[in-house]
Amino acid sequence: MKHHLQDGTESLAHPIRINQAIFRLPSGSIVKLFTRGRPRKLDGSASPALGPCRGIDVNLPGVSDGRSSQGIHPRVGKLKVTANDNRFNEAGKIGLWTKADWVIHFDDLTVEELRNGTMWTLSPEVCMKTASLAFLVGALALPVAFRAGEPLRLVQKIPLPSVEGRIDHMSTDVQGQRLFVSAMGNNTLEVLDLKAGKRLARLTGLREPQGVFFVRKEDKIFVANGDNGTCSVFDGSSYKLLATVNFSSDADNVRYDPSQKQIYVGYGEGALGILDVTTGQKVRDIPLRAHPESFQLEESGPRIFVNLPDANHTVAVVDRSKGLVIATWAVGEQANFPMALDEQDRRLFIVTRRPARLLVLDTDSGKPVADYPVVGDADDIFYDAARERVYISGGEGFIDIFGQSDKDHYQLSSRIPTRSGARTSLFVPELNRLYLAVPQRENQGAEIRVYEAQP
Repeated sequence: MKHHLQDGTESLAHPIRINQAIFRLPSGSIVKLFTRGRPRKLDGSASPALGPCRGIDVNLPGVSDGRSSQGIHPRVGKLKVTANDNRFNEAGKIGLWTKADWVIHFDDLTVEELRNGTMWTLSPEVCMKTASLAFLVGALALPVAFRAGEPLRLVQKIPLPSVEGRIDHMSTDVQGQRLFVSAMGNNTLEVLDLKAGKRLARLTGLREPQGVFFVRKEDKIFVANGDNGTCSVFDGSSYKLLATVNFSSDADNVRYDPSQKQIYVGYGEGALGILDVTTGQKVRDIPLRAHPESFQLEESGPRIFVNLPDANHTVAVVDRSKGLVIATWAVGEQANFPMALDEQDRRLFIVTRRPARLLVLDTDSGKPVADYPVVGDADDIFYDAARERVYISGGEGFIDIFGQSDKDHYQLSSRIPTRSGARTSLFVPELNRLYLAVPQRENQGAEIRVYEAQP
């Protein structure tokens, strides 16, 4: 059983610890108050802290045959129990065998496949309650990394040493196998070698870099700086600064129109700035009612769809050939930031933060056709046309994956745990990869997690 006590104290009836243990969980640290059935006074100071709380380890060396579960134990302790259950014969799930009345609470549950070191984290604040002698957490909670049929598989982690603070958007050099990461809080652009899995270069002198785009044919990198409103243009080989284009303020998202060889930069109190890729010079502006967040360009038409959360939570439809806003669509929800486009089915995907919803709009009429709850604090969304999926990364600590039944119907097929604050990502169809920016948190360094899209 579980008791909720004052000041975050909780009681866990733990079959491994013989009777009952009470722990206090203040700010990620675990303090044991009593154990083995003889309680002491619950004033929060009965015993010293055991150090950072690491939750409960589940060691599954027999996961390949799906029947063996060995080692359910606190990370601060030792192996306590070995259990086998022949009824549990599907590889890739997690089994916890407990007393029938046991309730377990996880701040954070980490699952590691020992064969290749792949590590996933189940949702924070997961609270499970048993109703029978054997209770299967994995079947009721979230799928784990090595489960067959998972839409995304973690295949690589690339460390970002000495990168602190928020990480914003990314771009890729498919041919050269490079990833460009805007380390916004670090005032740097990190250039990663995807094949080697390490940093190749670091570009400094930036001021809160946000959007970034690499243009292969011109071998140039365009970086938008939020702090001083500039767009820095770098040589893609030598990383030499070639030009600096000034905007009024808050240069943010960057997009590329290959048909016109133009870069679009959302900036300021409301505008899209257009740069000539070859010369690096500013061509013109398209005025908007408020600061633009994510925006998407049609490939087969002249329209640009722009999220304007500060203009009554609307979407501006821009005709880029005319340089004018030709329509405005009301979203209905607040804080519409990420956006993706399914151009073939004429559907626009928008994620709002208040509340956290996925909205699907008809791009002919602007009317919503679907609406679903999603991960909180989302900052990026991508449509995978080949697999008919939608990927959403949120700072709440998950990647939500929606399967597309048809152009008007979607279903949450998987929720992959990540880390708090990991809200920006980049899906690259040519590489079948989704890159997730994971910021530094306490003693965990910043990194890029690389997921391979499965069939």
